Amino acid sequence: MAVVNAVKLILLVWTFTSFCEGSDESCTVLSCADVTGTVHQELTLTCSISCTKEANCCITLYKFKDGRDENATVISKKNFPNEDCKQEMNATCIYTPCAKMTAKFTFFFQAKCDMKTTEFIVNITEPDTYATKGVRGLSSTSGPKVCIVGGGPAGFYTAQQLLKAQQDASVDIYERLPVPFGLVRFGVAPDHPEVKNVINTFTQTAHHERCNFHGNVNVGKDVTIDELRQAYHAVVLDSADDHVFQDLDLGILLVEREGAVSPSSLHLNPASFKIVIEGEVVMKSIKDLPKAMCLLFGLTYALHLSYPKPMKNTFQFIQQSYGAEGNRSMGIPGEDLAGVFPAKDFVGWYNGLPRNKEMHPDLACETAVILGQGNVALDVARILLAPLDVLKELREMVNLPNTRADMLPTDFEGIAEALKDMPRPRKRLTELMMKAVKEGGDDKAEKCWGFRFFRSPVEVLAGAGGKRATGIRLALNKLKGSGENARAEPTGQLEDVDCGLIISSIGYKSIPIDPAVPFDLRKAIVPNEMGRVQDTAGLYCSGWVKRGPTGVIATTMNDSFDTARILIQDMDAGKLDMSVSKPGAQAITALLQKRGVRTVLFQQWEKINAEEEKRGKSLGKPREKLLDVDEMLKIAWS
Repeated sequence: MAVVNAVKLILLVWTFTSFCEGSDESCTVLSCADVTGTVHQELTLTCSISCTKEANCCITLYKFKDGRDENATVISKKNFPNEDCKQEMNATCIYTPCAKMTAKFTFFFQAKCDMKTTEFIVNITEPDTYATKGVRGLSSTSGPKVCIVGGGPAGFYTAQQLLKAQQDASVDIYERLPVPFGLVRFGVAPDHPEVKNVINTFTQTAHHERCNFHGNVNVGKDVTIDELRQAYHAVVLDSADDHVFQDLDLGILLVEREGAVSPSSLHLNPASFKIVIEGEVVMKSIKDLPKAMCLLFGLTYALHLSYPKPMKNTFQFIQQSYGAEGNRSMGIPGEDLAGVFPAKDFVGWYNGLPRNKEMHPDLACETAVILGQGNVALDVARILLAPLDVLKELREMVNLPNTRADMLPTDFEGIAEALKDMPRPRKRLTELMMKAVKEGGDDKAEKCWGFRFFRSPVEVLAGAGGKRATGIRLALNKLKGSGENARAEPTGQLEDVDCGLIISSIGYKSIPIDPAVPFDLRKAIVPNEMGRVQDTAGLYCSGWVKRGPTGVIATTMNDSFDTARILIQDMDAGKLDMSVSKPGAQAITALLQKRGVRTVLFQQWEKINAEEEKRGKSLGKPREKLLDVDEMLKIAWS
């Protein structure tokens, strides 16, 4: 936590003062080499440190800064633990200049016996022929510059269509993670390798000479939507990212109920509140805002946390800290108990999404309940049921080894008569289920699966300790009406099911990415007309943030192609001002550099990819995904 680092720094400074006080003689020798380079080319800054006076003069910290004053940006910083005693070293830092300059940089180091700052010269010139040097990562064409927020399938499909239809356009894709491909990498089930093959198409797009990928950039935090709009002719929103609080130092997270209409009314009828400290939810199931506020301030005091500057206006801080979970809330008692997981997080866990790596679902329990019967629910069911080498789709679940179907015949009464009027895909799936009902299965099978219809969750039941889910209470329903007007109504009967694992698969949803972007909280989308963001010229959207979390990869492809076509139509019709030259990635790279944000280009992602494949090969599988973002960055920048 940041507070720990602050305490360490105070102790180190105090130690130095007591050790060297009253002495004018320096304990160390420090030297840095001047460097020369060209714009947008990586170079290495190097300084040497050597202790000369005290045998136990351990180096504890060093940092490079791009100037001499206190507000200069720290380019690189490294701390050394007390047990790692280094008395001399060469300190290095990778730096990518974004502008021509001749400037003095500073190097600061601290040891147990000394601290010192020195200066060195960085001389950066323009490259002779920028376009011919093969530099990737920056928009270099003079035509339209388009930025896409989100490196998932919608983002890549939009880029693909733009590059194909607009021969002079350049496209930059910004992604929060160091790795591309979004839900294709982190959402598609492992037994669908043919779906993941679309990554080959996305890779071709990323290698296009007019397309550049910029990973490790958190839009909304590292750079704002308004800043992107100033740098590009058009900005397309693809990201449906649901964890804008991940970089929040302190905050209150609201879990909204279904049907919340506007942000101003969210606090009146929430499902619950959560407290976020340094990007992690530390308390949940808090039922009212005043209690959440008291707990937040109490934790700030008890943990000796620094008081964030944005909290100088408390009410402004609370308003900006409101967020809504990217998983739809069931809105029932007990859903925050241990053992209850949103399907999105469970899928992220088994697919190697870094933020879900610490999940520990209890897979040893006898019964798991999945709420929902959509594609994601079926993916989860197959993962839970099948051996690692036999993962199949629904049509194959009836043939999974050592597994049988367990259906309730009463749930299928009257279905045979309705089959003739069903669309062909639904008819085939229904016939498959009816076949499973009729044939049953091997009673000796150790595992079973089944669908339960006409049921709604009412309450998650806790065990003796009151902390872990041990069952779920369901309301039994009946249909009222017919055809498209049919609705499920409760009968008043309840049913309790014992289980040790509950996975809620009732839908995902997007959340606001930036205050500059309009957002419909009820529909959980950016309000748009065919991809044009409402009342915001030059801003577009595609994917889930455009239409909601529905459909499959092919749906996303068609949707993204439509957005790209609309954008190009607006260019041709003069709705976008193409007469003004835009700097594109060059301006954004300069901003990110100044803010200490280092991007991951597609060529650097390919280093991560190669390492994952190498590790997977040693284990006899296609890849072993890296789960730690810091490790990803270390490999990407090696």
